Amino acid sequence: MGLQTLRIGIDVDGVLACFFKAYEDLIVEVAGVDLFPARYPEALPPTWNWPEFYGYSDETMKEVWQRIRSSLHFWKSLEPLPGAQKFLEALYRDDTETYFITDRPGVSAQYQTAKWLDDNRFGYPSVILSGRHLTKGQACAALHLDIYLDDKGENVLDCEEKAPNTRTLCLTYPYNEGFKVKERVGSLEEALEAIRG
Repeated sequence: MGLQTLRIGIDVDGVLACFFKAYEDLIVEVAGVDLFPARYPEALPPTWNWPEFYGYSDETMKEVWQRIRSSLHFWKSLEPLPGAQKFLEALYRDDTETYFITDRPGVSAQYQTAKWLDDNRFGYPSVILSGRHLTKGQACAALHLDIYLDDKGENVLDCEEKAPNTRTLCLTYPYNEGFKVKERVGSLEEALEAIRG
C-alpha cells in the first residue's frame, strides 16, 4: 500500500501572484496621483486596505475594482512572486493533489487564474473561486485538505475554525502580523518545508 497523496490548498494573490504591484499601478493610473510613500517591492502593504490608509478615496477604489472586474487579462497578467515558480514546480513534481482557492472577482476569473497557473509551470490546475457564498474555511473543509496556505489573516482564522483537521499556514506579511494564528511561515521555501515535513 503506497503513501496517501497530500491534499493541499493554496491562495493565489499575495502567496503566488504579485497582486501588490499591478494593483498599485492601476490605482495610480485611475487616481492620476501617487500617494504611496513607497511601492512594491521597496515596501510591503502595512494594512490590508493600504490604498485607503494612504489616502485614496472610496470613489477611486470603486473605479479600480470596476476595471479589475471587467478586465479579460488583469488576473492572468500578474507577475509571480519571488520563489513562486520553483514552489509550484516542486508541488507538481511531488504529485500533490493541489487546489488553488482564490477570491478573485470579474470576467473569467477562474479561467484567468488557471491560465496564469499553467503559464507559471503548474499544469492542469484546479481553481476554486471563494467569496460571499463560499469561504476559504468552508472550501478547506469540503475538500478535506491536509494543508492550506494563505496570507490573509481572516482567511487563516476561518480555516482554523471551519476546517480544524486542516493544518493552516499563514504566510507572514506586515498586514497580517496582528492575527493570532496557529502556524506561520516566512517564505514559500519555508512553506514547502512545512508541506513536506
